[in-house]
Formats: sequence, structure tokens, C-alpha cells
Amino acid sequence: MRTFFSELKAFKGFYFLMIFIPVVSILAAMGIVQYGIAEKQNRYETNLGYGYASIEARDYEEAIAAFEDAYRIEPTYEAAIGLAKAWYGSGDAEKAIQVLNARAGLYENTDEIEALLTEYKISLGIYPTVIIGGKEIETNTTTIFLKDITLTEEDKQALAGFTDLVTLDLTNCGLTDIEFLRNCSKLMSVTLTGNPISDFTPLHGKPDLKTLYINDTAITDFSQLHALTSLTLLNANGNWITADQDAALYAALPDCEIYAGINGFLIYDITIGGNTYRSDITELDLNGAGLSDVTPLPQFSAVTNLNLSNNRITWITPM
Repeated sequence: MRTFFSELKAFKGFYFLMIFIPVVSILAAMGIVQYGIAEKQNRYETNLGYGYASIEARDYEEAIAAFEDAYRIEPTYEAAIGLAKAWYGSGDAEKAIQVLNARAGLYENTDEIEALLTEYKISLGIYPTVIIGGKEIETNTTTIFLKDITLTEEDKQALAGFTDLVTLDLTNCGLTDIEFLRNCSKLMSVTLTGNPISDFTPLHGKPDLKTLYINDTAITDFSQLHALTSLTLLNANGNWITADQDAALYAALPDCEIYAGINGFLIYDITIGGNTYRSDITELDLNGAGLSDVTPLPQFSAVTNLNLSNNRITWITPM
């Protein structure tokens, strides 16, 4: 019996060892793994911190090496961004852009990436572009010509962002307002010919504005142009303007060369045959008007169809 119990104890001890040893081995292995992970994380954080410290110290060569090591340990967004900044700081914007496109571009923080890409590209003279009226335009441009293109609301919003514009030509672009130009304070030359615009007050407050072309627009209130005292050339041909409006415009802009009216002619009232007519009419029927004096006729410079039948005219020299 004693032998039986002795053998049983020996068996239990063996069984215990069979279980205990693997468990201890597993726990030891887990400890080694955890230690390895912690050590790896520590090396990553050390390199990352050293990289940013080196950027602060403007030691970009050290920063590049530190971020490369950090990225090899753990290819994170922070390591990629740090590496790009280090390359840019070293003066190699092209390499920085490559890093952003190849590494940081794998992550979702696109706003920061796009901002850095824009900054780095601008340093190389590569400016971002926008599409306006189907044309690609660099955002740093100061001159824009968009003739005979119908502009959308999105196009106008895009134009509003060009606050450094100096020269702008939007001939026949289907515009009815120019509110989007209100903050473009550096404009010197503006052409808005052929657009049915009546309100030009967004051009106020532009001290450098020298030339303005508003031919064939929808302006009727010319007093709104009186505030544009910096103008040296105003072309408003193709718009109806009265003699009084014209005189007021010349008085308000004494240093400006002004062209206004229909085909260069002003509009005023002309009395002939007891009736009063506008000077801009193209047809004049004076049949049986009892005329004997046609002296006022040359003032109707826009007339193309004239009827003087049944009048007592004896002197037609003015014709």
C-alpha cells in the first residue's frame, strides 16, 4: 500500500512539473514580448522626440536621421510629417514633397498634408491653381482675362479670393453684379464691357483704379462713378447718358478722360416743329409738321430714317 501511495505522489509531482514548466515558459515568453514591445515603443518615442528637438535646434541632418529611425521602428503619421519638415528645413523642398506624397499621404490627415504641400510647392515657385470659367489659373496671379465666358456663382466666388488682382478683363461674361470684386482693393484696370451690370459701387474704395471700361452695360445712374476719383480713363460708350449726367461726371472726375453715350453721343431733349424729342432716336417722322426751319436737325445724330414730307422747307443747308 505504501508503495502505491509513493508512486501516486511521484506521479502527481511529475504531472505538476509537466504543467508548470510550459506555463512558466509561456509567461516568460510573454514577459519578453511585452518587454520588447515596451522597448520598441521607447526607442520610437525617443527618436521622435529627438527629431523634433533637432528641428528646434535647426540641426536638420540629425532630425532627418532621427525621424528615419522612428519611421523604421513604427511607420506613423507623426514620423512621416516630422521627416518631411526636417527635409524642408534642410532646404530640400522637393524631398519633403516626396515624403509627404509617399508616406504621409498614406494617412487621413489630409488638411495638414495639403497645407504643407502648398507651402513647400510655393517655395519652389509652384502655386496651387483654381478652375474659373474652365480655365486653370494660378492663385498668385495678378492679371486675369476671361473674355466671352459665362461665369457661374462658383466662378465668382473663386475670383473673390484673388485679392491681389491688378488687371481684370471680364468682357461678355454674363455678369449682372460685381459684388465679388468688393475686396479686390489693388485693382488698377477693370474691363466689364458687355455685361448687363447696373451697380458699380463694389469698385469704390480702390485707390489705385486708373482705367475702367464699362461699355455696353446697364448703367443708368452715373453718379455712382463720382467716387472713383483715381480714374484717368473711363469708357462708358454704349450707355444712355444725358447731358446733365455727362456734365456732372466731368465735374466729379476732372482728371479723367471720359467717353460716354451711344456712339459717343449724349442724350438730351430737342424741340422741333412744336414737339420735343430725345436726341438718341433713330427714326424721326416730321410729316406735315409745318416746318420751315430745320436748324435743329443736325442734333439728331443717331437718326437713320427721316420723313420731312409736306413741310414748307425752303432752306436745307443744315442737312
